[in-house]
Amino acid sequence: MDNNYFRYTNQKCPVCGETFKGDDDIVVCPMCGTPHHRDCYKKNGECKNTDRHNEGFFWEPEGIEQSEQPFSPFENKAEQQSRTENPEPFRPQTENSGNNTGNPFFGGQAVQDPFSLFPKEIDNEVSTEEAASFVRVNAFKYLRNFFYAKSNRKTWNWAAFFFAPYWFFYRKMYKLGVIFMSLLIVVVAICSVQSPYIKYQRESLALSEKYSTMGTASSAEMYEDEKALIKENPVGAALSLMPQAVLIIIGIIAGIKGNKWYYDQTVKNVRQIKSETEDPNLRKLNIYKKGGTSMSAAVLSALAYFAVNMALGLLI
Repeated sequence: MDNNYFRYTNQKCPVCGETFKGDDDIVVCPMCGTPHHRDCYKKNGECKNTDRHNEGFFWEPEGIEQSEQPFSPFENKAEQQSRTENPEPFRPQTENSGNNTGNPFFGGQAVQDPFSLFPKEIDNEVSTEEAASFVRVNAFKYLRNFFYAKSNRKTWNWAAFFFAPYWFFYRKMYKLGVIFMSLLIVVVAICSVQSPYIKYQRESLALSEKYSTMGTASSAEMYEDEKALIKENPVGAALSLMPQAVLIIIGIIAGIKGNKWYYDQTVKNVRQIKSETEDPNLRKLNIYKKGGTSMSAAVLSALAYFAVNMALGLLI
């Protein structure tokens, strides 16, 4: 038997105070790792240590020597399976999984609810279920990050880093998308009207055309000519790299702040919909429709940026 099994033996359920036994059905809080009897967790409605989550609390077993590696409730599935007798709550279901029928956010019954271990509310007047329905795509991952962001713990969003500013349009954060896209376009426009930039771009284009017609020219010769071009016009070379530098900076900002901004967006929209709609079923529908993603908005924003670059290039 895996040694991790003994992590829960001789430990007590924080709700009922009973010591866990080998055949107990145990579930683990995804925020802090506290184990509970499944029935006790459902009866309590949330983790017994929910009030301590904002303090960065993580459960540790009593009377057992700590391992070198700190425990995280978000380890891979193989490790998670060794920590609990029943790891199903961490396994997101699809419409064709087992006897799963219907969308759990619309009253359908699912065999396993992957969000059942989160606290009931993600914020005042906003339930975790409502937030998950709003996020839709990768909801489990974002809910985890939302609870981290709520407790001011640092998170990182790789999608926002690689695809900003288009990621904001994809996640329907249009205001932030327009702000960052406008900043990028302004930088491109300012650089494009500078004489050193125009000169460098024209000479660089001429150099590319020259070597495209000289099949026998070596890459070393082209490299030397490019070095000479940069040395002759360093300001123009720097200006040509400025948009890429700004894009990287935007990506870093989005990677650091993206989850927090998306959390704020989710809570704000759900609250607004709930304040404007009295019918519970209509609320669910509006939350679902208002949230989700928009690939068309992301593609259109990318095309708009490409069109601006093309127009400025023709002016040069």
